[in-house]
Amino acid sequence: MADVMVDGLWVASRAYCSDVKWSTHYGDGPCGPYEASFAVDIDPRNDSSWLRLGRVCEVWENGKKRFGGVISEMSRGVPREVYAKGWPRSNDRSSTFDGDRWGYDVNNVAYTPADPTKPSWWLNAEDLDIGVADDGLYTRVVSTYVSAVSGSPPQNTYSTVTVNDAAGQALYGVITYQQDLTQAGVISSSAATNYAQQQLNQFTVPQWLSRVAVDSTRLLTEGGLPAHLPSVQAGQMVRLFNVPNNLGGLRTELAMDVILGEVEYDTTDPSQVSLAPVQLAVRNIADLAAQSAQAAA
Repeated sequence: MADVMVDGLWVASRAYCSDVKWSTHYGDGPCGPYEASFAVDIDPRNDSSWLRLGRVCEVWENGKKRFGGVISEMSRGVPREVYAKGWPRSNDRSSTFDGDRWGYDVNNVAYTPADPTKPSWWLNAEDLDIGVADDGLYTRVVSTYVSAVSGSPPQNTYSTVTVNDAAGQALYGVITYQQDLTQAGVISSSAATNYAQQQLNQFTVPQWLSRVAVDSTRLLTEGGLPAHLPSVQAGQMVRLFNVPNNLGGLRTELAMDVILGEVEYDTTDPSQVSLAPVQLAVRNIADLAAQSAQAAA
């Protein structure tokens, strides 16, 4: 059961509320709660000023806050569709963050996102039909980094490290990606190598061509129990097992890990959740617009 709160008051205490939906985002640009929407059955002749733009909007489910942000749009008519954008999209990034990945959580607290190191969920991919693309397929990463600063005025010394995927190169040849780590300041060769390897690991996973809707018979906990779908969030890792050949990585693995870049949950169909990995190939105008907006941010 999902409940919506506006400026500290439950919407259901003022009007009938339905069709609650929320989503989270992870990747370059703003991370965290992304968007929410709900329908309110309000008589337009009555005062609904409490639904003004900019009011704080939260979505709660089973006593846990799943979304936080501000109201950004309201439709005409009855019921009235209300939309809210999450804190990462409504806040000024200013100088709080360095780098391309940054975020705010549901409580509007700034944080620096980091890739997970172990899966939160297990997904049976036996008959998963999403389509794959070779967008972003690389078998070598060359990373440039600042190895030292010396002199007056200070001058940077630049170095490079290279990591290779031998199995991928045997199949597809050498495809090089140039990674720029110079904004990270002075780092060691081992740190640069770790960054390069993490980037290469993402490049050996094929990009999905579409989002996928899964239910809790397919998405499981580590112990094999049905997943609590509202708890699934972007930024978590999912381990796919029973992977068909067309979804396999460079070595056609039987299991593979993906990091979720988009998750959307909709109470109109609570039996499933929509997922997309960080590596989602752009093939439509909506995705292109979203990608452009994130780049602009």
